[in-house]
Amino acid sequence: PIASRLSRITVPVHLLVGDKRLTSAPSAAQVSMLQAHVKQFSIDTLHPGGTMLHEERAPDVARAIIGLVRGVR
Repeated sequence: PIASRLSRITVPVHLLVGDKRLTSAPSAAQVSMLQAHVKQFSIDTLHPGGTMLHEERAPDVARAIIGLVRGVR
């Protein structure tokens, strides 16, 4: 199972999700699993946003990536 492998992740994981609850979005159980097993896990919600944030909110996604690389949240 994937849960047993998540603790091997040694890099920061920053999950960006949209505020629209769609069936293709990560479930609460999936997010909880990441929170429980990934040492450096963070999550932010973009308002408004769906599941295609890289298309819907490209500048915000780019800023989040740059901030993660620079170590800024």
